[in-house]
Amino acid sequence: MLHIFNAFMSEKPIIAARGASEVTEAQWLVLLRRVAELEQRIAALETRTGPTTHADDTPAISGQAASKDLESRFASPLLNYLGLIAMLVGLSLLIGYWMEAHSIAAILLACSSGALLAGLAQWMHRRGAQTFSETLEGTALGLIFIACYLSYSWGGILLSLGTAAVVIALAIHRAVQRNSQFVLLFVFLAALLGTLLLRSASSGQSLVFGYLAAINAGAVWVGGKKGWIGLRFLALIGSHVVAWFWYWTHPSSQLALTFLFPVLTFALFARFVPRGPLIPAECWLAVMNSGAFLVAAASLLRVHGPACLPWTALALAILHVCIAIAWTPVEALRPSARLHWWLGVFLFAGGIGAAALVLPPSYVALLWTAEAVILGWTGIQRNNAAWRNLSNLLALSAALAVQFAIRSSTEAAAAVTASALAFAVWVTIQHSLTRRRELRLGNWEWATYWMLAVAATILPMLALGRQISTPGGGVFESPLATSAAWAIYSMAVCLAGWFWVSPFLRWTGVALLLVTTLKVFLFDPATLSGITRIVSFLLLSAVLLLLSYLFQRRRS
Repeated sequence: MLHIFNAFMSEKPIIAARGASEVTEAQWLVLLRRVAELEQRIAALETRTGPTTHADDTPAISGQAASKDLESRFASPLLNYLGLIAMLVGLSLLIGYWMEAHSIAAILLACSSGALLAGLAQWMHRRGAQTFSETLEGTALGLIFIACYLSYSWGGILLSLGTAAVVIALAIHRAVQRNSQFVLLFVFLAALLGTLLLRSASSGQSLVFGYLAAINAGAVWVGGKKGWIGLRFLALIGSHVVAWFWYWTHPSSQLALTFLFPVLTFALFARFVPRGPLIPAECWLAVMNSGAFLVAAASLLRVHGPACLPWTALALAILHVCIAIAWTPVEALRPSARLHWWLGVFLFAGGIGAAALVLPPSYVALLWTAEAVILGWTGIQRNNAAWRNLSNLLALSAALAVQFAIRSSTEAAAAVTASALAFAVWVTIQHSLTRRRELRLGNWEWATYWMLAVAATILPMLALGRQISTPGGGVFESPLATSAAWAIYSMAVCLAGWFWVSPFLRWTGVALLLVTTLKVFLFDPATLSGITRIVSFLLLSAVLLLLSYLFQRRRS
C-alpha cells in the first residue's frame, strides 16, 4: 500500500502540470489517515488467519490434499465393492450349505439378509453415503433374487420365475429412479453369483437359462436406454460363465437347449446397438459378444462335433459379414456395420488358419502370437495404426487360445506355459517400443493395449497355477490362517499410514489387501472346504467393509 501511495505522490507535480485541480493539504492528511487504518485492518486479519502461504509451499499442500482425495475416491469405493462381493460369495456358499438339508431355512436366510442390507442401505442414504447406499440396496435386491431362485424347491418353476421377474422389474425401477447403475450391477452380480455358487441346489436347466435370459433382457433394455455399458458387460460375461459352469457340471444336460443359449445371447446383444458413432466400450462389447459365442460354440463342439470345430470361426465370420451388409444402407448403423466388417475379416483369417492347421490351442496361440509380433513390429516401425490394430486383435485371439489350452485336460503343461509366457513377453516388448517411440494411440488402440496388459498379467498366473496340486483338508487348514493374517496386516499398514500421515503406507496397505482378496477368491476355494471356505470369505468381507467405512469417515 505504501509503495502505491508513494508512486501516487510522485505523480502529483505531473498532474498539476497537466492542468488538474490542486489538492489541499487537508485532503492529503485524510488520505494518509485512511491508508493507515487499512494497514491496521490487514495486519489484524493476518494475525487472525496466520501467515501468508509462500508460493513454494503451495504444491506440497495441494499435492497432499490431492493424494488424500484420490485415496478417498479410489480406495474407499474399491474396498466397498470388493467387500460386498466377498459377502455375496460367503452368503451364497452358506445358503448352498444349508440348502442340502434345510431349504426353507436357506430361503429365509437369503430374505432376512436382503432385508437387513436394505435397512442398512436406507440408514447410509440418510447419512449421506450415496454410493455405499446404492451398492447395499442392489445387494439386498440380489439376495431376494437368490431367494426367488431357491423357491422352486417348494413352489415350482412358474412361481420361481414369476417372483424373479417381479424383483428384476423392481430393481430396474429403483435404478432408474435413483439414476444409478450400481443398484442393477449388484442385483445382477448377486443373481449370477447365486446361480454359479449354489452347486448343491440342483435345479432344472430350463430354470437356470430362464433366469439368465431375464438378466440379459433386463440389462440390454435398461442399459441401452440409459447408456449403462457396464451393466451389459456384466450380463454378457456373467451369463456365459454361469452357462459354461452348468454345462461342465451337468454333462447330461439337454444339448439342444445348451446350444440355443449362446445363439440367442449373441443375437440379443448384436441386435440392439446404439445408432450413430460408436464409443470404444460399445466396440469392445461387440468383440466380447462374438468371442463369448465363439468360445461357447467351441466348447460344445469339442465334445459333440470335433470335426466342425475348425469351421466355427468361419461360420461366425459369415454371420458378421451378413450383418454388415444388412446395416450398411442405414446411415445411423454404418459405424456398427464397419465394426462387423472388421470382425468378419478377422474371423475369416483366424478360421482359415485354424481349419488349415487343426492344431492344439497352445500351438495355435504360439502361431497367432508370432503373427502378432510381425504385424506389430511393422506397424510400430512404420507408424501404421492399421497394422498395429490388426496385431492387437491377433494377440487377443492368442490370449483366447491360451485360455482354451488352460481349460484343456489333454494339453501338455509345458506347451501351455510356453504359449502364455510368449504372449506376455510380446506384450511387454510392444508396450516398451510404443513408449520409446512416443506413438499417439487412438481410443481403439489405447483400449486394446490395456486389455492386452490385463491378459498378459493374468494368463501366465493361470497357466502356472494349473500345475499346482490342491492339498487335502485337515484339522488346521493353513490357507485360512494365511488369509486372515494377510488381511489383518494389510489393515494395520493402512491405519499406520493414517496415523503417521504416510501415503506410501496407505497405498501399500491397499495393495496388500488387494493381493489378499485375489488369494481368497482364486486360491482359497480350491484349498479350503466346508465351513472354513465360508469363514474365509466372510472374514475378508468384514475387513474390506470396515476399512472402506474408515476411509469414508476420515474423508468426512
